[in-house]
Amino acid sequence: MVRDLYDDAKAEPSLMERVKEVQANLDVKFPTFVKLVIRSNVNIGFLLNFPRTFSEMHMPGHDATVVLVDPSQKEYRAKYLVWKNMLSAGWRSFSVAHKLIVGDVLVFQLIKHCKFKVYIVRTSELDEVDGANALLHLKADTRRCNSEITNEATSISNTSRARNLSLSNHDGFTSRRESSKALEEACPSVGSLHARLDRLDSLALEEKEAVEIQKDRRTMPGRVQTEEEQKTLQ
Repeated sequence: MVRDLYDDAKAEPSLMERVKEVQANLDVKFPTFVKLVIRSNVNIGFLLNFPRTFSEMHMPGHDATVVLVDPSQKEYRAKYLVWKNMLSAGWRSFSVAHKLIVGDVLVFQLIKHCKFKVYIVRTSELDEVDGANALLHLKADTRRCNSEITNEATSISNTSRARNLSLSNHDGFTSRRESSKALEEACPSVGSLHARLDRLDSLALEEKEAVEIQKDRRTMPGRVQTEEEQKTLQ
């Protein structure tokens, strides 16, 4: 296998991973080389240089007609110029027919003398894959957030249905408020939980005060009677 990606043209790492996948499925007995599509391959000139090492090992020492076979098995003929080590006449037809653009990567597999199977790894498809992966991650995050929101809301709802709200409930709401803040940082839509927690916290304090007042009222008659008895004794 021979690679020739040009020093001044860098292929995306994720794109090269896909190229490696293509090569991994090719029969190793057929020599291959990789070309990153650059401007001169698809614009003015429409020329495609071969890797020098590959040409010395596998190409004839004279001009020849090269057959390019695309994935659909359609064949294209191009002129190989030995002194320039490149494809010229005929390469334009292949490039235009397959709508090659700068950044695409081509895998050439020599299947017969001067006959190549050409595999195209498109940079545009990479963008679509990256976009799809990003969407999948977003959906996964959304599902996770929704699950956490549901669990938190259920817990709050269960707490709010409790009969007796005490100081321990108030402390629990404070703890839940802190956890909901952390959850909101990851899932902004959980912000509404804060309002519910604040309301429940307020209710807990009000209930606690009401309970204390009731206790005072229940003990008040006894205190008054005791004070009257003390006055009588004096």
